[in-house]
Amino acid sequence: MKRIAIIGSGLSGLLCGNLLAKKGHKVTIFESHVRPGGYTAGFWREGFYFESGTLALESTPSVNKAMEDVGLKDKVEFVRQRMRIIAREYDYIPKSYEDVKQVFLNTFVADRAKLERFFGDLDEIVNAIPFTGKPMPVMYEGPEYEAAMQEMMRSGMRFMEALGKIGDVTASEFVGRYFEKGSRLFSLLVSGGYPDQAAWIMAASFKGFLEDYWTVKKGMQFWADTLAARFKEFGGELKLRSPVEKIVTRDGQAEGIVSKGERFPADYVISCGDSLVSGC
Repeated sequence: MKRIAIIGSGLSGLLCGNLLAKKGHKVTIFESHVRPGGYTAGFWREGFYFESGTLALESTPSVNKAMEDVGLKDKVEFVRQRMRIIAREYDYIPKSYEDVKQVFLNTFVADRAKLERFFGDLDEIVNAIPFTGKPMPVMYEGPEYEAAMQEMMRSGMRFMEALGKIGDVTASEFVGRYFEKGSRLFSLLVSGGYPDQAAWIMAASFKGFLEDYWTVKKGMQFWADTLAARFKEFGGELKLRSPVEKIVTRDGQAEGIVSKGERFPADYVISCGDSLVSGC
């Protein structure tokens, strides 16, 4: 049994804490906020619930596997997050990437040949996105991990091969191969997502946001609270209003943390304190 300090009670910190506490380790999660959840925390005001951070999630195969591993598979209900897409030419709620393709093909009939070439090349990337529909290898142990890792490497090779065909270009550069810059179709196809994102991210967005985009029926805070409750059932300790001021090290090795001026010894320190370093 090891003493483990986890910084941050976002989803990665809570899941990490659950898995370690379930194995019998003495785990303490330190959270600076008044409630667990991190970027998924929400709040209630006068009988109404408000999300204050993340509104939806993707990569549901990995999420479902993690929830199953901590015994909460049926305790949190996830529902599809739909999007209504409106322009002067159309108004629809797509259920898949194929729905989007058909709307464009049926709406812009005069440009059908160009659209077919555009979507044909985009299809290669969309269909090669690694590990779609399966949990990531980090969700497994032993032989299952090795098999999942091999499959991810094969998927990665297929993705890199497809990516090589379009090159390292932005969305506007990619769309500009098929439609004149400033044209209506050019503007519509590059307007989704981040400003001038990479072309492969545009392809991934088509697939991810339309076919693997979910939210929590009772709110994101309910998800965090459910994970926090299970963590405590496993014997874990959750310290709220407890910011970590310092990670204590000796000879390059972490040996504890300092929170509110008090030192807490630990065999391992895991930082899940920010979205940029999460994924414990």
